[in-house]
Formats: sequence, C-alpha cells, structure tokens
Amino acid sequence: METKQPGITGLKKRQQIQSANKSVFLWVTVAAVLVTISLVLSQFLFKEFMFKNRIIGKMMNTNATLDRNIKNYVPLKQEVSKLMANPELAALKVEPTDIALQPIIDAMPTVDDRVALATSLQQAVLAKSGVTIESLSTNTFTNGGGMATSVKNTASSTATEVPFVVRVSGSYDQLKKCFEDMHRSIRPISIQKIVLSGNGTKLMADIEAVTYYASPKTTALTEEAVKP
Repeated sequence: METKQPGITGLKKRQQIQSANKSVFLWVTVAAVLVTISLVLSQFLFKEFMFKNRIIGKMMNTNATLDRNIKNYVPLKQEVSKLMANPELAALKVEPTDIALQPIIDAMPTVDDRVALATSLQQAVLAKSGVTIESLSTNTFTNGGGMATSVKNTASSTATEVPFVVRVSGSYDQLKKCFEDMHRSIRPISIQKIVLSGNGTKLMADIEAVTYYASPKTTALTEEAVKP
C-alpha cells in the first residue's frame, strides 16, 4: 500500500519557507521605513538645533550691544551736560535763542549748503574785522595751472572739501584781523592761497580756501530676520 506522507511534508516545508520569507521581507520593509523616518527626523532636528543656535547667537550680540550702549550713555550724558553749561561755547552762539551746542553743530555741517556758507562768511567771519568784501564765490577756484578745483573728498577723513574764493580790501590791521578771525572760526577753514596787492593805505587780498562738511551719523534700531 502506497503513502503520500513525504510529499505532503515537503509541501508544508515549502509553505513554511515562503511564509518565513514573507515575514522577513515584511520586517525588513518595516525596519527600512523606520530607519528612513529616523534619518529624516534626525536631519530635521539637527537643522532646528543649528537654527536655534543662530537665533541665540544673534540675541546675545544684540544684548551685548545694548549693554555697551547703556554703559556709554552715562558718561556721554555727562559730557553733553558739560558742553551745555560751557560759557565759552555759549558765547559763540549767533542767535540768543540757539542752544549751547549750536556752535558745534555749525562747525561741521551735514550738507553742502553754499548759500549758508556765503552768509556765514559775510556776517559771522569776515565782517568782524571791518574789511570790505569785494567778491565772494563758493563754487570753485583755480590753481596755479588754471585748472578748476571742485568739491572732493579728503583722503584722511570722511569730510568733504568745499572750496571758496573771497576778495577783501582794507587796511593792514583790518586784513590781519580778518585772517585771525578766519583762523579762529568755529567752522574749520583751510587757506590754500593768499595774493596781496595795493598800497600802504589800502590793501587787497585774494583768498582761496576750503571748508568742509560731513555726512551725518545716524543711530537706528533695525530688525533682522534669521532664516532657517
């Protein structure tokens, strides 16, 4: 009598092997998905960590700047108060209603205002000596070669030169006083050239000089967006 038991046993083994293969494939798939999710989460957390560090760094820089400003405020306020109470500085005011710091503000204008320069020269600088202003130009002047010299930046600072030419006449004492007044002017004046002519009773002086103006310094609070 024949039996089919071995065949049945082999079929069951194949079924078990196939079932085991399916289980292994399923576990490998699940493991791969978990590893992929872990890598993505790790990358996200790393980027988030770096982003938070950049934000903390910016906040620390801002806090350090604020601390320095707070420390500098007290001595700066004291110096400004000293200037406000300085009688010698107050004596330089053009108008009684001007603040005590107005002469300092006028000493270095923030714009190239030729009209204000001409007015200041005529009324505040040259008029004190009693000289007669024959002509005044705040455009350009010519050098020895006849070339026009225009506004230019100075090499040593951020100030910008503003040339002017003036012809004045008067006695020797008046011209001497005129040069002294230009030297003591609250606004810096650099004389480039002086040509004197005339006789013993009346002298003529052709003066080429430059003054300056500087762009204003501003302080402002700004916002900076930190991108991830």
